[in-house]
Amino acid sequence: MVEFIKCGLLQVAEQVFDQLPSQDVVLWNVLITGYVEHGYGEEALQSFGIMKASMVSPTSITFVCTLKACSSMEALMQGREIHIAIVKKGLEKELLVGSTLVHMYATCGDFEGAQALLVMLPSRTVISWNALIAGYAKHGHGDEALDCVKEMQIEGLIPDAVTLICTLKACGSIRTIVKCQEIHAHILIAGFERESYVGNALVDMYAKCGLLIEAQELFNMLPIRDVASWSSLISGYIEHDLYEEVLDAMEDIENDHIHPNPVLFVSLLKSCGRIGATIKGQELHIDIIKRGLEGELLVGNMLVDMYANCGSLAEAEDLFEGLPVQEQVMWNVLIAGYAQLAESEKVIHVFNRMVYEATEPNSITFVSVLNACSHAGLLERGLMFFEAIDNNYDLIPNLKHCTCIVDLLGRAGLIDKAAEFINNMPLHPDMAVWVILLGACRKWNNVDVGRYAFEHAVQLSESDSTAYVCMSNIYMNASTQEAQPEKLGLFKAFHTWMQNTQTDEVLGWG
Repeated sequence: MVEFIKCGLLQVAEQVFDQLPSQDVVLWNVLITGYVEHGYGEEALQSFGIMKASMVSPTSITFVCTLKACSSMEALMQGREIHIAIVKKGLEKELLVGSTLVHMYATCGDFEGAQALLVMLPSRTVISWNALIAGYAKHGHGDEALDCVKEMQIEGLIPDAVTLICTLKACGSIRTIVKCQEIHAHILIAGFERESYVGNALVDMYAKCGLLIEAQELFNMLPIRDVASWSSLISGYIEHDLYEEVLDAMEDIENDHIHPNPVLFVSLLKSCGRIGATIKGQELHIDIIKRGLEGELLVGNMLVDMYANCGSLAEAEDLFEGLPVQEQVMWNVLIAGYAQLAESEKVIHVFNRMVYEATEPNSITFVSVLNACSHAGLLERGLMFFEAIDNNYDLIPNLKHCTCIVDLLGRAGLIDKAAEFINNMPLHPDMAVWVILLGACRKWNNVDVGRYAFEHAVQLSESDSTAYVCMSNIYMNASTQEAQPEKLGLFKAFHTWMQNTQTDEVLGWG
């Protein structure tokens, strides 16, 4: 049974376990530990439940393993139930059990509970402090993690490799370059730089702080470049929108004989989608199929995203249909993809399917739908969808939604209605709103509303050249119309005004 578990053959191990004449607590612990070590947290907790129903009394090891399962799943409620059982058994102050409890609460985001348990421990070790520090770092509370490191050192405890890895993650989350360099110096002094996990964390930290040259140099110095190392570097490139660099690295990944895991595949697919690298994306798709990872939800979602961003909506929709779970975000990806291709009927069709299949649209969904209606000139439908945001889905229309309606009305030639809509907006219009109205005024030759929009745009930003260029085009267009000599005078007057207000620098003509 133990050998099957070591090889990851959990189903076979469970069959052997079921056939045993009796199952004592040692055997239950072996099975539960195997599930936890191979990432099957739910199965571990189910086994724990069956064990209790079988009247087998859990030990400290049982509780430690089940708490780890709760941490992996962020199952706080189940973790609290196990905590109650630990208290009843009088095991709460055992160092390993107590430290694992701290880790469970911190990992699940209950930092008040984690800190209270840490204080109650009869003695605090590096392991128990690491449990809290790791939780803070995981949830992006970098300052709190660094404060814990200071408190730990005040108590006379020396940070180990795990502490340093968590500290590096915390520094990366708050982008404190000076602190990053201080921690790096400490790592060099402590002699931890050759530890692969520490090296990977250093690469990740520098990449997140935007120090990509330093990250690349550290990456090149790593004694072993594994999938975690590459994931750290690639995620840094993606965070700073360096998608070309990610695709350039694909050949080096192959040369290092790295077998990408789902996380790395997701990063590579994202890069392909952002720059429209369809062929490389298809190559990755083939590799994913060979490795049997197409069924992984994150990978499947990103394949849909990649094809949609590359404009291959037929492939994206086929993959979408095969997803084990069709989440709201993926409906939005599909709708946005069709909107980018100006396939308004497809946008509305997918939206209707989304609602029919009981997935609630959100604000992002409506931005894509309204954009599609605007570009297709679907005035009535667009206004209907805008009304539905508030009336049907209890969402609050945001500035992007309002901008879409201004564009919709402007394209339909309803300039006065567009201006009225802006005046009645509950949100303060930004430059984009006024520029869209200016564009509509030029198209429909409406100087009066154009001048009104221009004045408001300039109040927002006198240095933005867009409004000046738009207003100039409006007057120029008006001056070329027949039987409108007064507008030619307006055009000349506008340029005289621009000269007097020294707008050459604004327009880039100086």
